[in-house]
Amino acid sequence: MWCECFGDEPAYVDGLYEALEAEGYALFDDSGKMVSSLTAYDVGEMDGRTVAVMYAVCTLPTERGMGHASELIRYATDQLQSDGKAVITSPAGESLVEFYRRLGFSKRFTADELILTDDEEDIIDDEEDGDFGEYHQSVRVEIIDLEEYGRYREAFLRDTEHVKLNSRMLNFVQSESTNGQGMLSINRSDTGCDAICVVVMGDDERMVLAELLVDPRLLAVSSEITEELAMGLAKMFELDAVSCRTVGCGYTQSLMFVGNEEQGEQGEAYFGFPID
Repeated sequence: MWCECFGDEPAYVDGLYEALEAEGYALFDDSGKMVSSLTAYDVGEMDGRTVAVMYAVCTLPTERGMGHASELIRYATDQLQSDGKAVITSPAGESLVEFYRRLGFSKRFTADELILTDDEEDIIDDEEDGDFGEYHQSVRVEIIDLEEYGRYREAFLRDTEHVKLNSRMLNFVQSESTNGQGMLSINRSDTGCDAICVVVMGDDERMVLAELLVDPRLLAVSSEITEELAMGLAKMFELDAVSCRTVGCGYTQSLMFVGNEEQGEQGEAYFGFPID
C-alpha cells in the first residue's frame, strides 16, 4: 500500500524495512481487504526512552474519510508505548497537524532549513567574515565513518535536547548519502573538527545537506558560521547554492505523542534527519 499511495519503488521500501528493522501495521475491513497501513521503526534514544518513528501513514483513496487511519494510529501508538517507547511522527503537511493533535500528539522537534546562494549579500559580510573564495581554499573536508559521525554529533549537540541516533539509523543515513560516502567533517585547520554534514544529493548548481552541525564553540563566536561553512563547502565543489537542515526553531519538523499530558509544556528538541 505504501508504494501505491506514495509512489515509491518496492525495492526502496523493502530496503528501508530491512535496514531499520521496521514493523508494519495494517487495518483490514470485514472482507479482509487492507484499507490503511503505517510503518514504525526505532531511531534512537532521548530522555532514557527508545524513540520510534511512525512513518508512511496511508489509506486507500476509496477508503479515506472513514476514520481508518485514526484507528490504526491509536492502535500502533498503544503498542509502541506499551513497549516503553516514545512515539514521534512528521505530518505530510501543516493541515495534518491538527489531525495528529486530536490523536494526542504535540509539537516537539524543530529545525532550521537554510537555502543559501552566493549572490545573497546579506548572508556574509566580507569585511567581517572574509570572502567565500578565500575561505573555501583553506577549508579541509574529509570523509568520516558513521561511528565518528555519531561521536561528533553527540559532542556538538551536548547542550541541545535531541534524539541520540542508533547505529541502524546512522547506517541508513550513510547509505542514502552521496555514493554512500556523504558523511563529512569540515575543518579550517589541520586539527579538530569545525562541523559535520551529510551530503544527500545535488545537481549542477546546488548542494543538498541532510544535516549540518557546527561545533557550539564556534557558534558562540559567530552567529553566521553555519552559513559560512555551508556556502564554503558548496564553493569547494564549484557550486553556487546549498540547502541544509540544522539546529533551530524555524519550523516544526516532528510531533511527539503526549496522550493526556498537558500539550505545549514540552520544550523544543532536535531530531535532524528527514523523516518528513
